[in-house]
Amino acid sequence: MTNANRTIGEVMLHNSAFVFLVVLIAIVLRYQRRLASWLDRRFFREGYQQERILLALIDDLRTLDSIPEMGVRVGAELVAALHPESVYFFYNSAKDRAYIQGFGTDRRADGLQIPERSALPVLLASTDQAMSVESLPTNGAPLMSWSWLYALRLDLVVPLNRADGSPVGFLLLGRKKSEEPYSPADRSLLLGLAHQMAVSCDNLLLQERVVRQQHTNEQMRSRVEGLGTAWLQECPHCGRCFDSSLRACTEDGAELSLSSPVHRLLDGRYRLDRVVGRGGMGTVFEARDERLHRQVAVKLVQAGRTANPAWLRRFGREARALARLNHENIVLTYDFGVVDDEVAYLVMEFVAGTTLRAEIDRGSISPATAAAWFGQLLAGVKAAHAAGIVHRDLKPEKPADSAFRGRARAHQDCRFRNCEMADARLGIGESHLARNDCWESPLYGSGTARGPAG
Repeated sequence: MTNANRTIGEVMLHNSAFVFLVVLIAIVLRYQRRLASWLDRRFFREGYQQERILLALIDDLRTLDSIPEMGVRVGAELVAALHPESVYFFYNSAKDRAYIQGFGTDRRADGLQIPERSALPVLLASTDQAMSVESLPTNGAPLMSWSWLYALRLDLVVPLNRADGSPVGFLLLGRKKSEEPYSPADRSLLLGLAHQMAVSCDNLLLQERVVRQQHTNEQMRSRVEGLGTAWLQECPHCGRCFDSSLRACTEDGAELSLSSPVHRLLDGRYRLDRVVGRGGMGTVFEARDERLHRQVAVKLVQAGRTANPAWLRRFGREARALARLNHENIVLTYDFGVVDDEVAYLVMEFVAGTTLRAEIDRGSISPATAAAWFGQLLAGVKAAHAAGIVHRDLKPEKPADSAFRGRARAHQDCRFRNCEMADARLGIGESHLARNDCWESPLYGSGTARGPAG
């Protein structure tokens, strides 16, 4: 046995080969990323270039300003990186209710629109994987549902899905010119690209909608100012109301949107302060009665209905009938009117509280509490029935609680009131009136949060 009297450390230190090996290992560990990158460039140049191109593209997508610009950039980089025979990019157009082409390397798909509920978008909503065209499941769809994909000689479909899984668009790639299949690495890079494209698409589409809304508001404002007509404005963020002399909310600086063709001081008496609900019949406002100095709720009914004289007569009859209701579980009706034969309004007690729906959404409700609440609700309904009024749309969003003091004592400390006791028949049978002749729910929802008003 050689070197029997020497320690292991002495043997290693006097062995030049071993020392060299240790130094080499240290260098590799120190510069492993640079070394790996050099090896990729030297021996796997094409794969390295593909990855670099697509990763750079993912970063650049955040800086693009329009969907067409994004389509052109993505298409050009995909051609450079993967060398497909063709590339197409489709995105969802809400106006067309279809997916329309944002980019194509040729004109074969020009004008092609893919309906939102057609086979491909429905399939893509259920997956977040790139799929080969040949492997697309039919899911009961006829073979012709995929015929256009074969006609375009496509090989790969990559979904651009939102966080909720719905497709904002998709990429369609033809076969590689090398005739090689798309590798798992290719598909992984494409999915990363698709994810960033989906985020960018959603942001760009939102920006386009905001610009269109601003343009529409400016056109309407110009026409209103040209006619010298008063027009109520509201803040889209906080709901506060303003007259037509301002352009931005004094609280948060948001651009105001046109709301209703009335003065903020409605009929010279009711100052409209804040939107608290909006529904199919109109908009509900928190307001102040300047004559009696009290807080009220005002519902403005859609102008289209006021053009019907029969509807206006019924509006007046039912408002008077509601005003006769005086019960602790029914919101009081104070006044009604019509402004310039354009807008009908109803003035009611303002209930500052929450809705039954909000309480249900907060969590479970004890049986004793639920029983107490429903006792109050049914008491209000019974009083309305006794007066000949039938509520045809009673649901959790309608009853409001005016004084919650904690869930534990809610059944003792709150007072529920039916906030929409209209939808009345007033003793008139269904057979005597057509549906569109009836007045539907002219009352309002909760006074604490914006939401459906009817």
